[in-house]
Amino acid sequence: MYQLLKEQLAATIEALKVTEFNRGNAIQRLIMALYATIIEQIDSAVTLIDSGRTAGVEAILRTCLEAHVDLLNLASDPVYVDQMQAHYHYQFKLVCQEAMKGTNPFLASIESDAPARYEEHKRELERLGRPLTIQTRFEMAGLNDLYYSIYNSLCCEAHNNMRSLMDRHFINNGTEETPVFQIAIFNDMEKVDFDAAIDGFLSILTGSNRTIHHYLNSGQLDRLEIFAERRAAMSPKEEQTVAKGPPEA
Repeated sequence: MYQLLKEQLAATIEALKVTEFNRGNAIQRLIMALYATIIEQIDSAVTLIDSGRTAGVEAILRTCLEAHVDLLNLASDPVYVDQMQAHYHYQFKLVCQEAMKGTNPFLASIESDAPARYEEHKRELERLGRPLTIQTRFEMAGLNDLYYSIYNSLCCEAHNNMRSLMDRHFINNGTEETPVFQIAIFNDMEKVDFDAAIDGFLSILTGSNRTIHHYLNSGQLDRLEIFAERRAAMSPKEEQTVAKGPPEA
């Protein structure tokens, strides 16, 4: 599946080069920005895997999945942009609130106009409403099952959950009754985790391609659907290979 992902990613980039959209339309620009972000994030994951540094792959998959959720929702309903704007104003309202205290050296450059900015963000939030939770955004995209399962697991990796930290960095060379722990760094991903991550990237890329090219009626989808057909024809037990280190020059 990994080689399939690399081929599908390359074909996606080639199709993007000839995909036309209305650059004067703010919604279409935002949709394309989400799509471009997904492509970049998958490419970053591939780069890490090829260099034998897979520690950040699942964190990238989590961010990629969030972008996919926003892409599905925005392509389905342009009014969804209001919630994305609300999220922006909510976050910067908190930043301004902190800057107004005058005690944070990292926000000193905006202290003087923080009150005015705070009021602006506050007004916009009153107009737009409170931003949706990530759970609600998954539900809107029809991906509620993923929120309580795969996304939850990916969050554990991204947020330094204790279970994830211990699993990733300690090997028990003893027994369960008499453990002998050895610290580890730069270990390869477990095969089951690697397979799941690659399948996740494939699903996101396939779904995003379908969403974009249907939305824009680009005429490029047929050249990309062949990869979904190849994935469907694969045996679930097909061998995967995790890169063992930086490729030779």
